[in-house]
Amino acid sequence: MVPQARAGQWFWRSGEHNHGPVSLAQLQAMARGGQLAQDVTVWTVGLVEWVPADRVPVLFGTPVASPADDGAMHLLLPVGPQSGLAIAAGYCGLIGVLVPLIGPIGLILGIYALRDLKQHPEKRGRGRALTGIILGGLGSALWLLLVVASVLLRR
Repeated sequence: MVPQARAGQWFWRSGEHNHGPVSLAQLQAMARGGQLAQDVTVWTVGLVEWVPADRVPVLFGTPVASPADDGAMHLLLPVGPQSGLAIAAGYCGLIGVLVPLIGPIGLILGIYALRDLKQHPEKRGRGRALTGIILGGLGSALWLLLVVASVLLRR
């Protein structure tokens, strides 16, 4: 049986007895103080049924995976300690494919970024540094090829 409740009110069930309502802060304090065993079930507005308390991360401090902990997130966003050179190298490498003079800058920054990452292992950004090197090199080669082709065609 689900009790009548307003948003923000929590109930807990121990055996056959329902207890509450209490606020989330009160329920968390009970859990931290050992007054709420992990084998009891809890319910609040929005839950379809009673849930084991140990499956509710906010009660017992079970760490919830954050986007910042996700390895894939580091590919999209510079999260945590990053090499500024690697970030700059990655962007210059990308832009260097379209803008002629930026490619070599990405290539050079990528090389310096790898050296920076080797000296500071706590930093991240190896992928961005490699992006700067690879795309900066390809962009430079592409633009050089276009310049050479245009000179040869004018003869």
